[in-house]
Amino acid sequence: MFTKGKKRLLATLVTLLLFAAMLSGCAGGTKPSEGGNGSPAETESEKIVLKLGHINPETGNYHQYALKFKELVETRSNGQVEIDIYPAGQLGYDRELLESLQFNNLDLSISTSSPIANFVPAFMALDFPFIFDDWDHVMRFIESDAAVEMMNEGADKNLIGLGMLARGFRSTTNSKKPLNSVADFKGMKMRVIESPIYIKTFEALGATVTAMSWGEVFTALQQGTIEAVELDYRTLYDERVYEVQKYLTGTEHIFAFATLMASKSKFESLPADVQQLLKDCAMEAGVEVSKAQIPIIEGYIQKLQDAGMEFNEIDREELRAKMGPVRDWFVKEYGDKYLKAIESCR
Repeated sequence: MFTKGKKRLLATLVTLLLFAAMLSGCAGGTKPSEGGNGSPAETESEKIVLKLGHINPETGNYHQYALKFKELVETRSNGQVEIDIYPAGQLGYDRELLESLQFNNLDLSISTSSPIANFVPAFMALDFPFIFDDWDHVMRFIESDAAVEMMNEGADKNLIGLGMLARGFRSTTNSKKPLNSVADFKGMKMRVIESPIYIKTFEALGATVTAMSWGEVFTALQQGTIEAVELDYRTLYDERVYEVQKYLTGTEHIFAFATLMASKSKFESLPADVQQLLKDCAMEAGVEVSKAQIPIIEGYIQKLQDAGMEFNEIDREELRAKMGPVRDWFVKEYGDKYLKAIESCR
């Protein structure tokens, strides 16, 4: 028999045990939202950080594109998606950046269309000589459905494009003489991007062509291994090519593009709303920064002259007339689907 005192003690112990059990149950019930197992509560608060690499200096238009993209993404996601930018080749040049995307070692890059074409041949149509008439033609294309289709052509290579940057027409510099006609290209030691369309274009003009990555170019110019290069006016200035080249000729043979590329597998691992956000911001930033280039491009010709370069015009129709064999080769190798798509935007 329990005494009254013992009964009170037993009741107190039972009450304490029940209270402890309740506390334990409450604690156990909160663990799924705090324990790192992917619950909605955790997912909503988890920040997504994406690395973006490009080859331009911080003064270049690739970097302007990257900054505008970053601004739009971070603002519209309320800081839940963060873009970390690595400019000036910190993560490698175009080929290395694209390979890093393929192997999921990088999330995003802004890459030149020509190196992309080595992985995704559809992009080579962007580099076809004299296919773009003017900036209006270019802007109509980069906002077209055909451009979106082109950017998706690399899906089987784990590469997709999210938006395009229009950089400007490319022209030719050299250290020897003004280029006044096609005849002046004959035998000129010319560096071009590592792309068959560039090689074919300048071989058709009579140049002796060497393909090399941009990281090797400045030293090659200093040593005289090459005599001539071709780039858009702004990049010629930003990369200080005027320090090693005297003559600038307005060939305006190919329009320069860059594309904001993504690792497809990384992109598709993101929530659907984040995927759409990245697409929207890449397109919007690309169009905005592209349009901002238009009024300042001519100013870069003057800046190059002020830095000591001699500028001359050339008959572009004479150059264009040499491109027949290049088109025949291109259509045979790659078809004319995207050539026609670009031409339809005139």
